Amino acid sequence: MSRAGARAPADYATSRSEGRGYAGWRVVGTLAVTETVCWGVLFYTFTVVLLPMQADLAAGPGVVSGAFSLGLLVMGVGAIPVGRWVDRHGGRAVMTLGSLLGGVAVLAWSRVQDVAQLYAVFALLGLAAAMVLYEPAFAVVVQWFDRRRMTALLLVTVAAGFASTIFVPWPPTSRAGGAGATPWPGSPCSSRPRRCRTRGCCAPGRCAGERTSRPAPSAPRRGPSYGTGTSCG
Repeated sequence: MSRAGARAPADYATSRSEGRGYAGWRVVGTLAVTETVCWGVLFYTFTVVLLPMQADLAAGPGVVSGAFSLGLLVMGVGAIPVGRWVDRHGGRAVMTLGSLLGGVAVLAWSRVQDVAQLYAVFALLGLAAAMVLYEPAFAVVVQWFDRRRMTALLLVTVAAGFASTIFVPWPPTSRAGGAGATPWPGSPCSSRPRRCRTRGCCAPGRCAGERTSRPAPSAPRRGPSYGTGTSCG
């Protein structure tokens, strides 16, 4: 049994039932909150500030959107080693580090002055996303649950699905530079401090909520592992 599967004997009997008192549900609650924040900041923020970024950097939509595509590419490639790490050691360390990296990357995003810097920042954001979004979160849930695994995965997914609603401002972005346009992170009236605070707030939750995984089962599990590092479509 690996260190990620170690658990105190007194907690093991409770873990067998996966009932109300099971510690895995606290992990699910933590993931529901932190995944919502991470998806909102790392993914949906780009759609909100796309037009202002184009105007500020004097770049076309294809050039600016290419940075986001680069981030997705890095996320997909990075999910492979991240998934292997989570399978062997659990998600606490890698997801905490990813939350901190995401905060630093968002701060760097706010200082971007040209397209090259934008692409470099989104490479970092993609790496952070690979460390904190659904792939490692689902792997953590799979390690904690057997019989009620699908319920736990559903709770995390439904909660994080509200990120697109919570993190899209109102009124929505209009035309670049026009009335009602949403400022992008580099502008003086941006929400940069709030975004960095929310990224930093995720890190303590990762530390407290994703400490270990449940003991390795005696029989092989059925179905997909979810911890192999494959990315979601």
